Amino acid sequence: MITTVYLVRHGVTDWNVARRIAGRLPGIALSADGRREAAAVASRLAALPIRAVAASPLERAHRTATAIARAHGLAVLEDPAFTEREYARWQGMLSAEIRARDRDAVDAVARGDDVPGVEPVGAMAARMWDGMERLVAGHPGEALVIVSHADPIRALIARIVGMPPARLRALEIGTASLSRLRRRDTGAVVDFANSRAHLAGPPGTDSPGEADQDRPAGRPLG
Repeated sequence: MITTVYLVRHGVTDWNVARRIAGRLPGIALSADGRREAAAVASRLAALPIRAVAASPLERAHRTATAIARAHGLAVLEDPAFTEREYARWQGMLSAEIRARDRDAVDAVARGDDVPGVEPVGAMAARMWDGMERLVAGHPGEALVIVSHADPIRALIARIVGMPPARLRALEIGTASLSRLRRRDTGAVVDFANSRAHLAGPPGTDSPGEADQDRPAGRPLG
């Protein structure tokens, strides 16, 4: 039996555009552009037979999920397994500040090393997988949506394809992007990642969507 899982990153926020690290701080809402992005990805998914929509409890993800769920007459299922990566070490700071003050830690995370205050890639991938498995177990053979954040989505895809932590940022996951997995009895398959055809332009050209990231810019973080 095949269960189809759509992974959606939340729409853009003002913090994304400013390159300020939101992490798990509450109360960070979608910007006007982010609300338009959420509406666009919801429209793309509206014709599909979606049977459940689960999301990170953080406002920006929940609001994106609400737009998707509304088109299917569903309630959003909050699950902390899908929350943002823990960035307690840096949340609230600008990416430039982090690079200037804590470059050794930035480099260590990029190598996939464990750094206090930053969630390891393996732990992030494990919780994402476990959350997906719970959702799939309740809806076998159906089409499901998970709304999360860039690094958790990267980590889940990396786990499935066997990508090492140091290569995590080789996966681009733009705001309001759509990725698709097929969960089968023997494992999972990634059909595609970071599709943004429902937005105004391709990745890297439309304004807030690719100048975002919820983590330090510059050198990749693991």
